[in-house]
Amino acid sequence: MKKGVVYACSHTDWMPETVRSALSFAKHMPDIERHFFAPLALLERCRQDLPGAFTKVFSLGKIRHAHRPRFESMLAVELDRMIFIDGDTLLLAPVYELFEILEHFDIAASIAPQLFNPLAMKSGLYDALPKVSMAIPEWNGGLLVAKNTEQFRAFVKSWNALFNQCLKRGYALDQASFRSALAISRLRVATLAHNYNFRAHVQQIVRGQVRILHAHGELDEIAKTVNATPVMRHYVPQENLIHGYRPPKAPDL
Repeated sequence: MKKGVVYACSHTDWMPETVRSALSFAKHMPDIERHFFAPLALLERCRQDLPGAFTKVFSLGKIRHAHRPRFESMLAVELDRMIFIDGDTLLLAPVYELFEILEHFDIAASIAPQLFNPLAMKSGLYDALPKVSMAIPEWNGGLLVAKNTEQFRAFVKSWNALFNQCLKRGYALDQASFRSALAISRLRVATLAHNYNFRAHVQQIVRGQVRILHAHGELDEIAKTVNATPVMRHYVPQENLIHGYRPPKAPDL
């Protein structure tokens, strides 16, 4: 059974942090695959950065959404058990237990820090998407653990179609569509503790070891303090460190 972590990228501004993330997996989990999907033009521009970071590189053809190559990568992946992860992440400790989840579930993700996006609420997006109880939160798509099955691929296609509806309403984030697609699928969903997808730009309460940091910014520096103690604590982003939703030069979504 082939297991690994999967990255997808579409812009040079996101490459340095993607390589940094992949190297953190190479350090802590060197025995799993590290697959990278990107358009051919990006692969050619960044060819010198790829050796060592990834065990296998895949060229994507046409990308339907310029800044969302995740759909194509999810449908083309060759692994049996996958951790799909955004490039603005840093692994602080091994997470082999994430693969163990798939013995009982089909997919796993953590809840997004924000319950519902105000812009999506204002636009009536949640009424336009398949109706889902408002008691169900949004999951963050920056880290997904999944089995490579026909049911999973059907879910990805449904998610992609619902994301298209969001784009037509001028809403370019994919969590609302992810929530609806997952709710109407037949996949068994496991909700992860946010220690495995810790949004480093958001104030929050955490207990135990943070294993994966997630934010654009100085994650190596943040990692030095975020696990200073394992007890329950109030995490506040440090004012002297850079935190953000995207790298300074990245294009608007």
